[in-house]
Amino acid sequence: MSISVADPTDGSITFGTRAEEFSRYIETLSTLGKTLNFPPTDARSVVLSNLIGAASGARIALRLLHAIDPDIVKNPPEALKTILQLKSAADVMWAKKDLERTCKIGFLLESQFQIENFLRNILRTTRTVGDAEGFGQIARDVLRYVGLEDSNKKLAVLKIPAKIRNSLHQNGIHAFNEKSEDLGIFSGHFKKDDRVSCGTYGFLLIAIWSSCEIVEELLKHDRIRSMKIVEDRYTTLKDRV
Repeated sequence: MSISVADPTDGSITFGTRAEEFSRYIETLSTLGKTLNFPPTDARSVVLSNLIGAASGARIALRLLHAIDPDIVKNPPEALKTILQLKSAADVMWAKKDLERTCKIGFLLESQFQIENFLRNILRTTRTVGDAEGFGQIARDVLRYVGLEDSNKKLAVLKIPAKIRNSLHQNGIHAFNEKSEDLGIFSGHFKKDDRVSCGTYGFLLIAIWSSCEIVEELLKHDRIRSMKIVEDRYTTLKDRV
C-alpha cells in the first residue's frame, strides 16, 4: 500500500492539501483493515482503528487551520470566528500557531504509541515482556521473530517517530549521538544538541506512514496472521468492566 505526500519542505503546501493526504492515509488503513478482517477487539485490528482515529483528529485540525489561514481565507466564517473567539488578526495568528503545534504533537504521539503497543502485544504472544523494555528492543525482537528482510533498516525506520517524540523532552532538541545510517529524507535531521527540523505535518505523515508500511508487512506475515488471537490489554480490561 502506498500514498503520495507532497514535498514536506515546501512551505507553500496548504493545510487543505495536507488534509487530503491524511484522507488518503485513512482510506488506505481502512481498506487494509477490511482486507485482513481480524476480530475488532484483536490487537491487530485495534492498532489500525486507533491509527485511523489519530489521523482523523489531525485531519479535522488541518481543515480548521485551512479555514482560518489568513494567507488563504481572507474572511473566516463568522460562526467559526465566534466558536474560536477570534476577534482580531492577532487572535487568528495565535490560534493557527497553537492549533497546528498541539495537533501535530497529538498525531505523532498517538500514532507512535499505537504502533509501540501493537508490537508489544505481538511480542507478548511469544514471551513475557517486561514493563521496562523500551520501544527499540521490542521492535527489534518482533522483527527478528518474524524474520523480515532488511530488519535493521526497518528498525531504523520504526525509530524515526520515536526520535522526534523524544526530542520533546528538550523542547525539540535532539539529545543523542546517532550512528551514520541512511534514513532517506530524514537523514541529517537528528544531530546532537540541535533542533529536530522534521516536525512539519508532511514529515510526520511520511514518518508514521513509513512505520505503517512495516506494520502492514507484519500483519500480512504468516507468523502473525496465523496467531489465533493477539490480546490488546486495554480492550480486554475494558470488556471486563
